Amino acid sequence: MENQEYLKVKNWANWELENAKKALEMLGGFFNTEEDNQRLEAIKKVLKERFKK
Repeated sequence: MENQEYLKVKNWANWELENAKKALEMLGGFFNTEEDNQRLEAIKKVLKERFKK
């Protein structure tokens, strides 16, 4: 499932990724569903790859 989330978010703009990351981290693990947690991990992975240089 994580791979599907990665494919969904990899074409998002940087500002979209940053805002989604902030929103998902604000809710914390208590309110996030498993899907939200997978999306957060995918977003972190995409951001890491983009700013790796």
